Amino acid sequence: MKHILRLIFLAVICASSCFPQVFEVGAMGAYPRIFDSKLGSYSKESPKEDDTRLHGNRGYGGRFTLNTKGYYGHEVTYLNIKANMDSTTRTTENKVTTTVTSHSPINIQMAAYNFMMYMMPRGERFRPFVTGGLQGYRYSHPTFDTGGTSYRTYGGNYGGGIKIKLMQHALVRADFRHYLGGKPFNLTFPDQAKSGGIHHMMEFSFGAAFMF
Repeated sequence: MKHILRLIFLAVICASSCFPQVFEVGAMGAYPRIFDSKLGSYSKESPKEDDTRLHGNRGYGGRFTLNTKGYYGHEVTYLNIKANMDSTTRTTENKVTTTVTSHSPINIQMAAYNFMMYMMPRGERFRPFVTGGLQGYRYSHPTFDTGGTSYRTYGGNYGGGIKIKLMQHALVRADFRHYLGGKPFNLTFPDQAKSGGIHHMMEFSFGAAFMF
């Protein structure tokens, strides 16, 4: 058994030496900014399109990359985003309208596939790149919506960044992504014909990865 494990270990080392930067497995921290976050209203009275908004807080996740011999690659990303929701509702009783703004943490899980186009070939120390891809989201429901469930939506993204090789099997990277997806939660709008639309999010992230 020991001899088999040694052979496997030597095979991995040889493969890593012969095919540098084929696979990358890394972790990242992200700073998400959510734009155009007019999501509609939970209010049954006089709903407004900007009653509910999301604010990005922080995120963390990982990326797995398969690089080709030349200038291209395929990448899978998982990102867990911590966000905050503000939602205003109105109730009228005895001709007196009471306005309440509720706050809740929201967890956004995102999985994405991206096609990578590098400006330098595999093996170079500095590898700037551009990228485009598709993603899916899973939004948790807010704490004040006791009957709610998680909500899923989908979209596309584009961006770029740079990878810097520190040593033979390690690199650091900085990324930018612009995500465009469907608005979540399916809330009420003053004019339901204008409900839905595109939800924008910017992601700035920094990470490190091992190369095999």
